[in-house]
Amino acid sequence: MKNHEKVLVAIIGKSVALRGEHKLHLKCDFPEQFKPNATFELESGEVIEIERYLPQRSIVKFKNFNNKNDSKRLINQALFTTIDKTRQSCNLKKGEYFWFDMIGALVVENEKVLGTVKEIERIAQYDYLVVKTDEAFRDISKEFYIPYIKEYIIKFDKLSNQVFTKNSFELLKAS
Repeated sequence: MKNHEKVLVAIIGKSVALRGEHKLHLKCDFPEQFKPNATFELESGEVIEIERYLPQRSIVKFKNFNNKNDSKRLINQALFTTIDKTRQSCNLKKGEYFWFDMIGALVVENEKVLGTVKEIERIAQYDYLVVKTDEAFRDISKEFYIPYIKEYIIKFDKLSNQVFTKNSFELLKAS
């Protein structure tokens, strides 16, 4: 993945006030990037800038969208940033990784490659690795899900691009 590639960070929801404010549905773990003057790109390539963001209520106001009519066209639009901008504006704690760093990583359990991380989905309060099963196990399932919790994930090694797991082969067999 190249550093200038787009990363989905939010979906703009319905209008919630008369001055062009919207509900913001986050697709990332870093709400701190939604600050005044931060710019994001719509799918069309149009760049929009945040005027203010209320994280407690997930309400956003974009510059130059000053009433309901102006901002109506933003509803259901996806907001993107780049990998570079994400790395600059988001501070990771020890043991935290960006989802885009894990996409394509090998999933390894007891020295067996179970597959590769195809994508990551958030279901309820948990993140799940969607794993494209390795050829050796395709007769069981083409893909399976691994919850990103300590019962299954031992660690992610960014240098070797591998996710080390335990008990995940049981999830594969059950899928």
